[in-house]
Amino acid sequence: MASANPTSYRQIRSVEVDGDRVALVEANDGDSLVHLAHRDATLTPIATLTFPAPTGFAFYVPGDPARVVGLVDGRDVSVYDVTPDGLALVDAWTGVFPSAGIHADLDGDARPELYLDTDTSLEIVALQHDDDGRLHRTVVYTPTDSLQSQAFGFARVDVDHDGKDELAAVFNGWRASDVRVLRRDAASERLITASREPLRGAFGLALLPGRAGPPRLVVGNFAQPDTQTLSYMSGGIHIYDLDRDPIADRQTLSLPIPSDGSIGTRFWRPQVDALDGDGLAEIINNVINPE
Repeated sequence: MASANPTSYRQIRSVEVDGDRVALVEANDGDSLVHLAHRDATLTPIATLTFPAPTGFAFYVPGDPARVVGLVDGRDVSVYDVTPDGLALVDAWTGVFPSAGIHADLDGDARPELYLDTDTSLEIVALQHDDDGRLHRTVVYTPTDSLQSQAFGFARVDVDHDGKDELAAVFNGWRASDVRVLRRDAASERLITASREPLRGAFGLALLPGRAGPPRLVVGNFAQPDTQTLSYMSGGIHIYDLDRDPIADRQTLSLPIPSDGSIGTRFWRPQVDALDGDGLAEIINNVINPE
């Protein structure tokens, strides 16, 4: 990080790279803004997107069009297209605010759907196009499908090599904690679980580019108490092969915990990016200790 450059952006909650631009979501006094910037050394501004109503939480989903999901007035989940003129509302409903979203073309119609988790509602919903081009929202993965567990991240993959997108997803809950590959059932248009790999404390994922062949899946699991041994289990990074179906846990990278075994420490969602200019990607893991 020795070559890092200061910028004018402050109170940034999240950053998303989208092609040659970067989206930075600012949380300012309970209201959100989305800054679009060039992907250069100083994040040269392109535009600042404002919401039509007070929006306390928001995140950006790369795509064409890119979309922003926001929680308006503390109760309404609102989805906007990012347009040259700003944010254009495409759907809204009252419900629990999602924590993850992704565009993926699971039906192979060249019009990617937007998939969103529903947090503690334990579902996945899809915003997809009708035959006449209009968007409609459908529950495509129910609490029964999710095994009463919550999705904490998605990645677009093609494990069976059929040319159609699939979703890799991590789930965590009282009844199930695992890494899954989800496929779209053509008849029902719902998601089905193609494979599950148990992973306790699964939380967040990213794609690691391969030197040759498909990328690998990087999954984080957070540090947590072990109720059987009354000790504290370390968080870690698990790397999965995506060149086989079902996926397999190829390598585990342990992360150290504080010497005092503080249970306040969590290892947050991993990210992957090339930072030092050597052409290889690095895995970045954030450590959070509220104490």
